[in-house]
Amino acid sequence: MVYSLMNLHNDRYDPLYMGLVSPTKPLIVNITILQYSYMNLTINSTVKVDVIVVNKITKQAFSIVSGVTECNTGFQINIGNYTLLITSNQTGYVKLRYLLIPIYAIPYFGSGNGFPTGLVYYGVINKSGELVGIPINTTEVVGYALINSLGAYSVVNGTKVFGAALQMNMIIEVLTLSGTKQFYWVQISTRFLINMSMIGFTDIVWNFTTPYSTLNASGLGKHVSTTAGYAYFYGSGAFPFDLPVLVRMEVRTYVNQTTQYPILQFFYIVKYFASPYPPDIFSDNVTLYVKAKQAYIEANPYFRTEGGVSGYLYNDIELVFTGMGNGYSAHFYKLNAVLGLYYLNGSELVKFPSFLDFGIDTAEGATNVAVDLKDNPVHFIAGPQKMTWIDEDPSLSYFDSYNYINYIYEFLGYV
Repeated sequence: MVYSLMNLHNDRYDPLYMGLVSPTKPLIVNITILQYSYMNLTINSTVKVDVIVVNKITKQAFSIVSGVTECNTGFQINIGNYTLLITSNQTGYVKLRYLLIPIYAIPYFGSGNGFPTGLVYYGVINKSGELVGIPINTTEVVGYALINSLGAYSVVNGTKVFGAALQMNMIIEVLTLSGTKQFYWVQISTRFLINMSMIGFTDIVWNFTTPYSTLNASGLGKHVSTTAGYAYFYGSGAFPFDLPVLVRMEVRTYVNQTTQYPILQFFYIVKYFASPYPPDIFSDNVTLYVKAKQAYIEANPYFRTEGGVSGYLYNDIELVFTGMGNGYSAHFYKLNAVLGLYYLNGSELVKFPSFLDFGIDTAEGATNVAVDLKDNPVHFIAGPQKMTWIDEDPSLSYFDSYNYINYIYEFLGYV
């Protein structure tokens, strides 16, 4: 299968529905759903009512609320034709309106090349050919990579520059004390200068709440000015590396209860096999100077961050191979790697429900990177991009990569 992304931006409030309801006469509203959506339903009534959704084809009925005079609730609803039934054992007037919020990241048959390639969770799963939205909020995301071979280059001003990066990209949502929300795009990246056998680490924070939003943050890095506004940037410098190599990148977020400032923590651990090089261990704690109640990482197919460089960003979580930076796309002529991407659920790191093998929320790209679905755990190799669901066949999925990589970490002496 070959997939790309499209956006169906048709969320709206439908006209207000008003009507009389009685024990013998329900209020009936017919709705056609063109794509899997989240429905927000608002009701105000002079009498207690029950709300039921009925699929016109299957006749399957779902109770939404019962015995209420007002409500503001939401639920996921699939493609199809439906009837909203508002019933009551009393006579009164009802006001109703609904908001349909579609899934923004829609896989479809097409073609593409140059997308950053790896493990990407868009907040959706492929359930027997149907998209089902599963938003995830968490405070910690961990990406693993076991890289056995690596060869890539970008063409810069007509010259081949040998290098590549492994990026982890995501949106962090901050709920301020005033009740407003702010959205920060963050990136943690391991960069490989291949012809020099050097490795380096960077993390970036960008306030994408609105276009050109200001940023007030501190850490080991500094503020930099870009064409899209100010960003926070940290670079570790370069260090020798050898293959094979194990890379662990981690992003955590929380609100300091004393200062009420959100803290973003970036961790890098790199370990080598038969190499004289010691492990590379780096961390960067970034403080955002905005008073906040909560801060969390979000994958949400029903929402986009509108302040991105391109006008918006999908709220996804990505672990992807790309060019080193500055918008470069890298061509991979040699690659053999195992990737794993996990999030904190309660007290445990768990796998995401599903992955697509291409990302979209970064300026850098990759060509000739293919997911190998014939192996378990899943490998990424040099080859034509597939742009596909990685979990089409659960028996050939990435499920074992966490234990596999952890086993190797323990063998080497995990730090």
